[in-house]
Amino acid sequence: MILLVVTILGSILAGLSGGSSESDTVRTGHGPNSITNGVPHGYDHTEAGAQTAAANFVQAVSQIALGRVTAADLKNNLVGDGASDALIAIVEDNVSHSEDTVMNNIPVLVNVTDYSDDRAVVSVWAVSASQSDLSGTGKVSVLTVWSTTTVTLEWENGDWKAVDWAFRSGPEPEEVSFPEGDSTLAEFGANGLYTFFVE
Repeated sequence: MILLVVTILGSILAGLSGGSSESDTVRTGHGPNSITNGVPHGYDHTEAGAQTAAANFVQAVSQIALGRVTAADLKNNLVGDGASDALIAIVEDNVSHSEDTVMNNIPVLVNVTDYSDDRAVVSVWAVSASQSDLSGTGKVSVLTVWSTTTVTLEWENGDWKAVDWAFRSGPEPEEVSFPEGDSTLAEFGANGLYTFFVE
């Protein structure tokens, strides 16, 4: 299924802020339709909605570490009541980085490995790019890390909520030119833009 490209008007983006205490309404093809304190939520009850919810959850977790999203807001908006200990731990145990650290987590391929009306398992292959001060010298160092995150979601109270996750490093792009049959990358993923940028 081809996903719709998520387009957010500049005027709407300008109004979004991680420090806001109100929900901002957005218009997208399959969700999110709201952003509360920097956390996107409100996804369609479809496979495309589950894909987007999983990708946005992966990104939101990294935003906790940067201090742009709180663990409480993420749990209130994107985490289900029956969340596993592993998922709760990754949400609550993130440690804020120094103010001179920049980090962006970009989904590259998203695959749905299991789907029903009340449950979805989504694999998110992503690259994280970070910049930081090299040993206090004022010189910028850049690090890129490839990872695969499997997010399990359940349809709860009219939205997709994350209830479990598993993380592993890799694979690197050069390792998957011809993926093995048991790799999620061996199956066609979904076309589309799964995210939008909010400064």
